[in-house]
Amino acid sequence: MNRINTQEKCNILVLSHGIEKSNGGVQSMIDLIEQLEQKPNIKFIVAFWERNGTAKEYLKKKGIQTAFLPFLRWDHQKGQSIRQNVKTVPNILFHYNYLLALGCWKFIKDNNINIIYTNTFTIGFGCILSHMYHIPHIWHIREFGWEDHRMRIIFGEKLMYTWMEKYTDR
Repeated sequence: MNRINTQEKCNILVLSHGIEKSNGGVQSMIDLIEQLEQKPNIKFIVAFWERNGTAKEYLKKKGIQTAFLPFLRWDHQKGQSIRQNVKTVPNILFHYNYLLALGCWKFIKDNNINIIYTNTFTIGFGCILSHMYHIPHIWHIREFGWEDHRMRIIFGEKLMYTWMEKYTDR
């Protein structure tokens, strides 16, 4: 497991699950970024899985770099069985995210990313990047899934917890 040195220049890739500033988790992420971006050794690049939205526009106006990375979420909503969700999000979701992560090497290198921060448990992409490129990963879990939003993980909570344990730094 990598250790995070906060004395060095930190280029943090933030993976956001939402694009609208009115979303509570997104607003919390923005609040955190606004507090930490005042430190001279921290730079944020916020990646969204959708192209346009109020959070992206807000961050751009604040001078914070944003990016579009079309990673897929690994949760599904109440009322959707896994079989229904697989029709909506193809069963190749996990493999697609791995392929996308392979394509992110240039982006990570060009932006000198040395920390990955995932804003929610609904995105497994940060742990994939951490695993592939040996970059420290911070996973901000801000929800309880089923209890809060009636969400489940497509591949099951056991896999999610295994990945959290293996590819998240404390």
